[in-house]
Amino acid sequence: MIEVAVERVLSRRDFGALFSGPAADGHRVIVSTGEPIFPVVGEVYAVEGEVHRWRDERGFDHRRIAATRLSRVRPSGRLLMPWLKSLPGVGEQRARRLLDRWGFDLIEALSDPSQQDEISRVLDPSRPLLAMKLAALVQASHIERQAEEGVGIAEAEFLAQLEQHGIENAAAARRLWRLIGNIDAWVRLCERPYAVAAVLPWKFADHLGQRLLAPTVGAHTSLHHPDRLVGACDSVIRDLLAEGHTAATPEEVKRRLTRKGVASAQALAAGIARGKLLPLGSLLRAPGAARIETALQQHLQRLRTANGPYDVMADLRALDLVHQAEAATRLTLTDEQRLAVSVLLREHVALLQGGAGVGKTTAVKVLVTAWRGAGGRVEMAALSGKAALRLSMAVGEGAMTIARLVAGLDRRTELVAAGKLVETSEGDRWAKDLTHTSARGPSEDEIGCGDFPPKLDASTMLILDEASMIDLGSLYDLVRRMPDGSRLVQIGDRFQLPPIGLGQCFHDLVEAGKGVAELTRVLRQADDNPLLNVASAIREGREPELPPFAGPATGAHLAECALPAVEERVRAIRDRLLQERPGDEVLVVAGLRATVAGINRAEMARRQSQGAEGIRLGPLCPWISVGDPVIMCRNHYKFGLMNGETGIVASLEPVEIAWGSGGRSTPVKDEYRADIQPAWAITAHRSQGSEAARVVVALDSKAMLTRQWLYTAITRATEQSILVGPRALLRTAVSRASQRVTGFSLMTGRTSWDK
Repeated sequence: MIEVAVERVLSRRDFGALFSGPAADGHRVIVSTGEPIFPVVGEVYAVEGEVHRWRDERGFDHRRIAATRLSRVRPSGRLLMPWLKSLPGVGEQRARRLLDRWGFDLIEALSDPSQQDEISRVLDPSRPLLAMKLAALVQASHIERQAEEGVGIAEAEFLAQLEQHGIENAAAARRLWRLIGNIDAWVRLCERPYAVAAVLPWKFADHLGQRLLAPTVGAHTSLHHPDRLVGACDSVIRDLLAEGHTAATPEEVKRRLTRKGVASAQALAAGIARGKLLPLGSLLRAPGAARIETALQQHLQRLRTANGPYDVMADLRALDLVHQAEAATRLTLTDEQRLAVSVLLREHVALLQGGAGVGKTTAVKVLVTAWRGAGGRVEMAALSGKAALRLSMAVGEGAMTIARLVAGLDRRTELVAAGKLVETSEGDRWAKDLTHTSARGPSEDEIGCGDFPPKLDASTMLILDEASMIDLGSLYDLVRRMPDGSRLVQIGDRFQLPPIGLGQCFHDLVEAGKGVAELTRVLRQADDNPLLNVASAIREGREPELPPFAGPATGAHLAECALPAVEERVRAIRDRLLQERPGDEVLVVAGLRATVAGINRAEMARRQSQGAEGIRLGPLCPWISVGDPVIMCRNHYKFGLMNGETGIVASLEPVEIAWGSGGRSTPVKDEYRADIQPAWAITAHRSQGSEAARVVVALDSKAMLTRQWLYTAITRATEQSILVGPRALLRTAVSRASQRVTGFSLMTGRTSWDK
């Protein structure tokens, strides 16, 4: 057990953290943990785990602990240094004076009001007035810090109690703490033992619930206790949300309740009575998701019915604008595209649906020009950074991620409220006598495009690309910020995978049919690229005839092999493609994260066995060498790097990566090195928004493979897609069409989910 004070937070995520700071012996330590903690400078953690030593590219030695367990503790006096330095006006020199004077007894001195005079003399003997203010600040901050530490220690005791009762999953235990979250958390949990069903798998939740409930009501009674029945409903909701559903039929809920070992009819009635399941038509909805769906539908309806400067646009006027835009862009649309663009111009909430090769990008270019020709403004966004980058390059207009757009809109609101940004009919301007510096204008890493934050007004058309990827929460977060009169256009392909998060809003809205423009005619020559014929067959549920893989070619091919051999065969095919077509980008897509991790580990091990020189880059990238593919796992606007962007390691001393296709290599910064991981393979979900000349698709899991998954994977390729695995899994994938169940679908027009 080592106590480490947090001096610098290197990475902080929902799935773990990386921080560094001094240990009690004075030596610096880097701590990595997979637990969902959110450390801040000054906190002290007791850490258990194996200590490793490693040398970075500059030749410096480091001590690193991969924590198997950690908990917040009260610090010794010497470990107060990072916290003291972070206080305003104290800094390192004054903090050092306090430690030199009291050492391990510093905590007692800071807790004693009678020591304030002595503390002030130690802080700065030459400036007594300032020193007295600093001493008061330090002592007041210390009292506040002790209260926070009390909560942190209560958390550690709560986790210890859970462990004694058989709950050893640290991530789930911390989620439960955040759900209850106060000093008497254990007492409250004993009062409502099945509250854990919302955050723990049912096996563990039921085990803990029985241990806490049975001694009070008896073992037999506890099996039929209302708390257990309602807890089972909570567990069903948890499972549904984890799968992306926001609702289910009563029959499906009963089936899931039966599998959890409870009386399904009684549990269902109890869940409805307690408000755990909300009826809507033929479905039962999860309460939290239902609130968001309802609010989203209300905002969409508000946009559809609100008056705006362009709410009356006759068919002839819209077609006239389309013809003008075609002339301005020197693009010629098909009749189908021309009709689609005119629909998008007329509707307040519109959707452009189309598969691969139907000319969606061309239609959007004309749409943007036409809307601006009518006097309107355009903002463009996508869920992922890579999709936003591709949209910008394809249309020739600035685009950003939805998260960045939302942050920019909020920043605009702050600047306007503070009187620093003035909005007029002639445009935006900074307030008089305020420069970018004094007004704190938006920085590139905050917002991105242009001198002013992004703007949505009554004349704005907001275009969202790759809309099938946008989850319920992300779409709601944006639409609720759209003012009356503004237009929403979503572009996507409903045959692709649904979002990683909740819901499938684009799919539901397309099926509802209101404001939908669909492109069906494939414009790329299908005879020149049979990939498009294969994609169409899969989309329609027909098993395509795939010739065996025989090397680089055009179209889709099958490299048939047994399931255990998939990883090895994928690696061999990737090697062959790179050898025979060294200029082509090759993307490897898999269904399981385990397959991705296995391929990445195997490639790193092979590179090391070949004698390649390599280094450790960060927690997600334990070893890299020159020429290795990597992927960015987070948006870093300050450095122009987007989540999902791929690159090639260009050098090790210093570490440089060439991002994008033929991109210039740039040095890796400490701010984002922890967010880079190997990219010998990626999941199909992460591949959405990406393209490559050749895509190798691992058919690695019957449970994962669906028609949408396969269609998404092969349409990442522009020339060739190679499916690797058993032919039976190809047949399974084509025959299985996954469909999420959502309450939003009923609200947008579907009348029933009954089979």
